[in-house]
Amino acid sequence: MRVGIGLTLFYLGALNALLVVNLGTCTQGDATRLWGGVLTATLYGVASVLLSRTSRPQLAALLLAPAVLVVLGQTAFAFKLLALSADGKPACDLLENITGYPRDGNEASYAAVWVTVAAAGWLTVGLVVANLVRTHKAQEPTG
Repeated sequence: MRVGIGLTLFYLGALNALLVVNLGTCTQGDATRLWGGVLTATLYGVASVLLSRTSRPQLAALLLAPAVLVVLGQTAFAFKLLALSADGKPACDLLENITGYPRDGNEASYAAVWVTVAAAGWLTVGLVVANLVRTHKAQEPTG
């Protein structure tokens, strides 16, 4: 049960992140859709609790493996957004892949949210792997 709910929440978070980054427009430099990362980070957080405590870590690891590519993409996006924010450039330049948008004013906050998204994604993957290793070691014969 934990595996199913945890994976569902994780994949819903990943889907939300993909939609937030790839759908929408930056009308007059408005990048508020990036606040959607808060939902993704929350879903990843709940999924990490459930998946780290599952009694079926092999299944969790197997079904979570394809999402590692999404987490890699989110990490790259987070660091690009962080670099843009540090350079004083608008988030919409990254979202729309066109320069010349005005700054939204929340670029640093958006960068913080997306670094948190990436960290929560990697935390989930790490906890699943740790649970898998712990379970595997517990099943090894001693002697």
